Amino acid sequence: MYKEIELLTTEGPKAFPMLANGATAIRYRQVFHSDLMYGIAAFSKMDSAPEKVDFELPSKLGFIMNSAASGKDMNKLSEDGYVEWLEQFEGDTLWNANGPITDIYLVNQTTASKGKK
Repeated sequence: MYKEIELLTTEGPKAFPMLANGATAIRYRQVFHSDLMYGIAAFSKMDSAPEKVDFELPSKLGFIMNSAASGKDMNKLSEDGYVEWLEQFEGDTLWNANGPITDIYLVNQTTASKGKK
């Protein structure tokens, strides 16, 4: 799924393209060495086990999806590139956008087909 979301940068509001596809979870694991689906599950149960939550998950996911939508060489993504990407945002911008960012990925994971009876 492709969608643009507006985020507050140090230079003001800017639209960021986001692309979630079949490789998103794999790219997330390659760069951040953790499983995206386990992370999302822990994030959704934040109240019951906050010590297991990666509070950077939405911003990490945003980095992967923005890189894919921007045509970056996905084989060259790194944690250092992630930190550089973060430097353009105001304080809690990505935290405040965690819903729209994760929704783009999760909508991509739903199916429109009906099961057989």
